[in-house]
Amino acid sequence: YLIPLLPWLWWSAASALGRRAAPVLTVLLAFQVATHTHRWLRESPYAEPEIGQTYAWIRSNIPPSEAIAGALYARDGYLTGRPAAPLPSAHEAREMAQRLRGARVRFVLWQDGLDLGLAGGRASGVARAFEDAGRLLHDTQHFEVIYENPGERARVYAVRSERIGQGGI
Repeated sequence: YLIPLLPWLWWSAASALGRRAAPVLTVLLAFQVATHTHRWLRESPYAEPEIGQTYAWIRSNIPPSEAIAGALYARDGYLTGRPAAPLPSAHEAREMAQRLRGARVRFVLWQDGLDLGLAGGRASGVARAFEDAGRLLHDTQHFEVIYENPGERARVYAVRSERIGQGGI
């Protein structure tokens, strides 16, 4: 969380160095450039998201006006070019489906084993909520798997309409 403060910290350290500030800051800047430009100069494993094939499927099969929901909704929305919303918290599948329909979200992107970086304390409650959401998505009365990529451990669900007897999604 202190990364945005680094330039200010370097500036204050440089002001304490007096005349040696320019060479020291030049070395620090050169170090930054050398350690971060390799991602642009050559291929990097970070260049393609881990569920790139799933994102490509969404871009080619779901209209751009359709919203998706997911655990990492900001990233998912950006990489799919679709409006995105967070997964609503719910205790049962029917409630989750109703909340999604209420938000005009028809599709859910789910990735198994997602590392949310959450551990201990309050964060474990958030991790439990995502585990619960994954469990609720298995309810075939309210959600239907329309795409699955076992290699990426990702699935796209359609939120079933309330007219299940009429076969609507």
